[in-house]
Amino acid sequence: MRGHDPWQNSLFRFTLEPYEANRCRLRFWQDYAVELSDDLYGTYNFNWGYYLESIRLLCTTGTGKPFRPEG
Repeated sequence: MRGHDPWQNSLFRFTLEPYEANRCRLRFWQDYAVELSDDLYGTYNFNWGYYLESIRLLCTTGTGKPFRPEG
């Protein structure tokens, strides 16, 4: 498994639910396998915002903002 160490063995759950006409609601949960410091939690919370905005853009415009790792 790849990814950041604090995310290893974490549980991720997603649901899609109908929401108004022609719309849906995405809900997600992340159960961390290890407790994070406030600083790390803030960093990862910000990252989720970036990923979810990319999904929203992909669904609404056809083009998201995929993460491109260096190297």
